[in-house]
Amino acid sequence: MMNIVNFDSGVCAMTDTGLVRPHNEDSNRVAHTINGDLFVVCDGMGGHVGGATASRIGVDSVCQYVNTHECTIPQQFLTKALEYANAQIYNESRSNPKLSGMGTTACVVLVREDKVWYAHVGDSRIYYFNAKQKALYRLTKDHSVVQALVDRGEI
Repeated sequence: MMNIVNFDSGVCAMTDTGLVRPHNEDSNRVAHTINGDLFVVCDGMGGHVGGATASRIGVDSVCQYVNTHECTIPQQFLTKALEYANAQIYNESRSNPKLSGMGTTACVVLVREDKVWYAHVGDSRIYYFNAKQKALYRLTKDHSVVQALVDRGEI
């Protein structure tokens, strides 16, 4: 099942449940913040309740951080936003045993004036689409065991 959500000024996000699972654990948001336009995608893991909760907290927390703190060095700023989100997810999992082990990947893009910064964690990727060349470029590498093996030339 595919859902189109967060349509804003020519930008939209789509989620797809896929063929394996009966539910979707993804969350996303496009936000206009005090630091620029923010795009956040989180893909939950840890079961239906846990994954969906983790991805929602991840998106909410990144947006809250970016909209309430001053950005001076964007790359460090995005790292701190992800660390803040991680702390919020961890605290929720500790306070609710049903959510133990929940987690999420995260992809974050900040656009300010004519510059773009991005950060990510996990095995979700950020791509850049060049409309003139009609080409898609992968900007990030997965944080995963499989990617580590590929990087070492073992697979």
